[in-house]
Amino acid sequence: PLSAATQIGAAAHAAGTGPGREREAWSISAHGVPRGGCEERGATTAVDHARGGKRYPMSKYQVNQAGVSNARRMIAACQHDLDTPWSQVAPSARAANDFMKRHGDGGYGEWHLAIDTETSPESKDRYGLPFGDFLRVSRAALIHAKQRAAQNGHDAVADAAGQLLERLDQAHAA
Repeated sequence: PLSAATQIGAAAHAAGTGPGREREAWSISAHGVPRGGCEERGATTAVDHARGGKRYPMSKYQVNQAGVSNARRMIAACQHDLDTPWSQVAPSARAANDFMKRHGDGGYGEWHLAIDTETSPESKDRYGLPFGDFLRVSRAALIHAKQRAAQNGHDAVADAAGQLLERLDQAHAA
């Protein structure tokens, strides 16, 4: 989560009220890192002025087919959590690191709906928008992933998350 100062600075900056700052759109990445939403103007980075003007690259996410396939399998096997808020079941950084050590990059990637193919395959940053806690698909995580993807212009990823939500709801209703 971002500090209150960062959130306030981001809001002021997005509104064009930051001191001497050019107007840029703001959003938060799947990893909680500020980035711009102004791809239509050719921007490739966002500036977080509340953190000393550090620039963050914008991810270029695509649908991670391995993650989508894993989510479908888990939904079909009734391995899902429909009720728990994502903030309560989202894996910690330590849990993610432990899982990655045990299951490798590919196993870790199978729990994410998005992939940044421009990032090193050995990096956790390659994957974004997790959909579960490494045990079950979380309905709340799918909602979160769909919203984040849509906010950041990753329409194909948002569509994939939406289709998984529909599949989960249909499976639960049956």
